[in-house]
Amino acid sequence: AIEVQQQQDIDKDVDYAAYAAVSTVHMQHIQQWNDTTAKLQQIGEELQRNPAALTIESSVDDGGNEHDAVIFNQLYRSFSACCKLMDEQAKRINNIASSSHILEVLSNHQQLENQITTNASLTASTANEQQQLNHDYDVAKQKRVRLSIAVKEHVKSCNE
Repeated sequence: AIEVQQQQDIDKDVDYAAYAAVSTVHMQHIQQWNDTTAKLQQIGEELQRNPAALTIESSVDDGGNEHDAVIFNQLYRSFSACCKLMDEQAKRINNIASSSHILEVLSNHQQLENQITTNASLTASTANEQQQLNHDYDVAKQKRVRLSIAVKEHVKSCNE
């Protein structure tokens, strides 16, 4: 009972909503990273499906045919898209490393570790208390069974 009250006192001082908010922001950063990575992979797969785009030997200025111009334009668009996406990733890395987000994550990490340690010790003491209560119950049960047998024997002897 004391441990339950201690846990409630600890819980009222912990702002779980703040942990959840920081976690949500962190997961959004990861999702943005994964989305951009998927776009980069998609561009790479498209280029692999069209290997001719990677082996253009003539250019439009040299009097290359119209097909080469289309492939060159496709390659240039892919290159531009990749550069844009890689710039996004670089900005995201710089923002996370320099922003307060990483500090919030680290701060909450320490608070969560402290909370886990406190809860672990509280759980251990509660488990010990529960074991003692179970032991006391078993002792009382054995005593009750012995007394019940003694009463039955006494009633039997009185009835004879």
